[in-house]
Amino acid sequence: MAQDDILTLTGEKDASPGGKFSRRKFFCSAAVAAAGLALAPRLGSQEQAKSEKPPAIEPPAVKTNIDEVRGIPRV
Repeated sequence: MAQDDILTLTGEKDASPGGKFSRRKFFCSAAVAAAGLALAPRLGSQEQAKSEKPPAIEPPAVKTNIDEVRGIPRV
């Protein structure tokens, strides 16, 4: 696209200047940084919670009457 076409469409001399940090890139970077700062405490606390988790307790043995039922003769 020619420079004249960019000027006509956007009203700016150079809509995408080479090598410069554009406003769009700035806002994108700011949003990513804000999201990272917002999520950082949550990620750290999850790792801490995993390390502080107590060991699992085995469930007690379940008593059933299957042996008694098998002892009844089938007719």
